[in-house]
Parts: sequence; C-alpha cells; structure tokens
Amino acid sequence: MNDYKMTSYGDAAICVVFSEIFTEDAWMRTHALAARLKEDNYQWLLSIIPTYTTVIIHYNIILIDKEAVTQIIRETINKLDPELKIQKRDTHFLPVVYGGEFGPDLPAIAKRLYMTEEEVIQKHINSPSQLLSFTSPAGQPLMGKSEIPNTIPRMETPYVKIPKGTIAIVGSQTTIYTKETPGGWRLIGRTPLQVTNPEQIPPSPFKIGDLIQFFRIDEKEWGFYKNKKVEDMPYLLEEQK
Repeated sequence: MNDYKMTSYGDAAICVVFSEIFTEDAWMRTHALAARLKEDNYQWLLSIIPTYTTVIIHYNIILIDKEAVTQIIRETINKLDPELKIQKRDTHFLPVVYGGEFGPDLPAIAKRLYMTEEEVIQKHINSPSQLLSFTSPAGQPLMGKSEIPNTIPRMETPYVKIPKGTIAIVGSQTTIYTKETPGGWRLIGRTPLQVTNPEQIPPSPFKIGDLIQFFRIDEKEWGFYKNKKVEDMPYLLEEQK
C-alpha cells in the first residue's frame, strides 16, 4: 500500500495524499487513517484534517520531530485493512422544499440539463447521498454523487447571503448550508430541520460515511418540521403516517 504521497505541510504538519482525483478507495483510506490516528491518541497530535483523498496531520514539534511522525504515519497506513469498509453507517432522512424562493436556481439547472424541474428533483431524491467530508463553516456536510449529471458549475457571481438549511449542488455533489453565509453553489431547495447544533460536541448529527436521504415536502409542511432536529426524524415520520 505504497500508492500515496507524504510531504511536509509547513513547519509542523504532514500532508498525506492517497489520490489526486476522487476514488472511493482513496476516500476510505483517508478517513481510516484519520480515525486510526485519533484512536491511538498520541500526545504529540494536535489536529487531523481529512478531506476527500487527503489528510493533514498537525503535530507538536516540541514533543516529536518530522521523521518520527512520518514513520508513525507510514506504519499506520501499512496496518490499514485492505478491505476497508465504513462501519456503523446511519441513514438520515431530510425533508426539503424544492424550488421557488427556497431553491431559486432549480429552473436554470433544469434548463441546462434539458430536463423539467420535476425530473431534476426526482434525480436528487431517487437514492441517498453519502457524506464524504465536512467543510467550514459550522460542520457543513459534503455529499457525493447523486443521479444529477456532473455538469453543474459554480455561480459566476456568488450569493452574498445563503439562508441556513439551504440545499445546494455543484457538479454531482450536494451540500447543506449549516449557517447563513456567502456561497457559490447552485441553490435547489431548503430543509426546515436544524442540521447542526454548535452547543454539541461534535456539532453535526452526521458522521463520515452516513447516508442522507432527501425527500420532498410542500411549503405548507414547513412549519411541522421547522427547527426540529435531525435526530427527531424517526418520530416525526411516524407522526406523519
């Protein structure tokens, strides 16, 4: 398992790159390495930042030198299970109001793809999206491929303010804006749920590898789900039956 690159990242960090492009194998190895280093709980370890195919490991230069960190990382990678699987993967159900003021870019996306708005929505909800990584701010989740074709570009002029809970896509990826913020992704809908809680540790109810199943609701159902937690969804769905 030597098909990776390891380089210095400033004076006190190591960057491990498993692939220059996204592959499921590289993604699994990235997060397996991050999880294993966290489990080992090294005193010199300051932080670990895993992305899609890269891990950045920050270390305390007073406690350890670069050569020793590099050797520990290499040994850890060599011990990773070649048949890596994401364990304890949960499925979360998120209600979404698509289009209109909640998803103002839906008409333009449909036009670009030579589809109707309804066809775009159906492709987005047909199957769950796997959570691949988190980004800032506030634990914003990044999800992998949907059935929407991988041709959706970023906005040429980003939005100055995107409401919390907005569902947005770029390429075939989906994200959920966890707080009001600027952004350049294309807005297709919004969930009324509270998808992060800054008072909790960790603040997100999701974890890497989880599946997010979006489902469509009408605007009149917004109030029923408003500010409810993701963890409440099993009970809310029972109430709706």
